[in-house]
Amino acid sequence: FVPHLEAAGYDPGNVDREHLERVVAILKNYCEILPDIGRFAGIFLDEVPEPDAEADAMLGSPEGRAVIQAAFDLFRSELTADTFAALLVPRVKETTSLKGRLLFMPLRALITGRQKGPNWTRRCP
Repeated sequence: FVPHLEAAGYDPGNVDREHLERVVAILKNYCEILPDIGRFAGIFLDEVPEPDAEADAMLGSPEGRAVIQAAFDLFRSELTADTFAALLVPRVKETTSLKGRLLFMPLRALITGRQKGPNWTRRCP
């Protein structure tokens, strides 16, 4: 996958080898062909992933805006790296009264910048 990460604009030499191996282990199951890794690598390698068009549209919907506001309020108040997965979904669900795709798709778009890809609740330190 290294040449395909490089072709996507990443420098694998600047990434801790153990971290890179964990990222590849997660992403390889989402790649139909090797170059596909470039579409998902930003979730783990970019400091702030740039949303794709599909995720951007989801975040602009009324449900997306409600999820963004609820998540923002939670981030500002009590969310930490240790409580992220345990608190984010239940608290945003409680605040917005959204569930299913209307809750999870905006959360995925907010966190990863994508509507498709690896499970964003899976931790990749």
